[in-house]
Amino acid sequence: MECMKPLVAQYGTTVVEDGASAVDKTPFMNLLRTSVGVLEFIKTTDCTGEVKNARYCADVIINYIQGLKDPFSVVQVLTDNAIRSAWPLIEAACSWVQCGPCAPHCLDLEVEDFYKAFPWMCEVVQKAIKLRNFINWHQAILAVFRTLGASMLGTPGTTRFGTVSFGCASVMKNRDELERTIYEPEVRRYVERNKNFKNNAGIPLIERFREVKGIVEDIEGFWEPLQGVLDVMSPPLKVLRTADGDGPTASKLHYMMFQAQEELENLSLPFLSEDQAQEDRQKAVEIHCARWDYMFTDIMATGYVLDPEYWDIENKAED
Repeated sequence: MECMKPLVAQYGTTVVEDGASAVDKTPFMNLLRTSVGVLEFIKTTDCTGEVKNARYCADVIINYIQGLKDPFSVVQVLTDNAIRSAWPLIEAACSWVQCGPCAPHCLDLEVEDFYKAFPWMCEVVQKAIKLRNFINWHQAILAVFRTLGASMLGTPGTTRFGTVSFGCASVMKNRDELERTIYEPEVRRYVERNKNFKNNAGIPLIERFREVKGIVEDIEGFWEPLQGVLDVMSPPLKVLRTADGDGPTASKLHYMMFQAQEELENLSLPFLSEDQAQEDRQKAVEIHCARWDYMFTDIMATGYVLDPEYWDIENKAED
């Protein structure tokens, strides 16, 4: 890409590695490079028959860098977190390069950490999924739901755990429509006509409907904790959305992670007891700081120090 050449010459470049698998399960390693927001695909390496260990992955990246006309133009290498063990090998062979992790992946892991740490969050997310599936998997009920002016209930993607928040947010957004759907006479008649129809688990429709109705009617046990799920996930996801693009965001991440920590310290979790809420706030901050350390690099710190947006940050905070 011709437009990359002057950028690389002036600013250097970051090499990005990401593992992938084809539809037929063929393993690949993809390499890209980026400079000042411009992204260019480099190559795909077929890893069939290879063990993608630290040595193999490091060699793919080292060979690319050392094969460049100007290998010193590569300033940073970012990889998926599965091959962190390759970093010392890359930095030993290319001492001018610093390795770092994929920031969006680290933030996604933070959301997953929350999910694992808080049983109430896991329970509420599963209820939201059950509610969404019940509506989406019954065309007659879905049709009624749509006539009420509701938008489609989002279905999380499979590549990132953070996408669970999209599904939860869509359930919350359509709360009124979901409540009205459950009480619509047409839905009641549909359930009555098919009440003995069993799903793959052998549960009759009437029992599934009663369970979903109970979820929709449960303000303290579902809707309030669901808002809590969104509140807990929101701080790291804001940072993730900033980082998940081809723009130069390394200088922004340090301060954004600080802002996310402040939000987590001030979480409102009214559905929990005061002691439990305080304990969960503290645990959320600990998880966030651990992931912050996990993704932090010297280049991120340097970018923050050099970014004019933050030069007068203390005075701005006082104002």
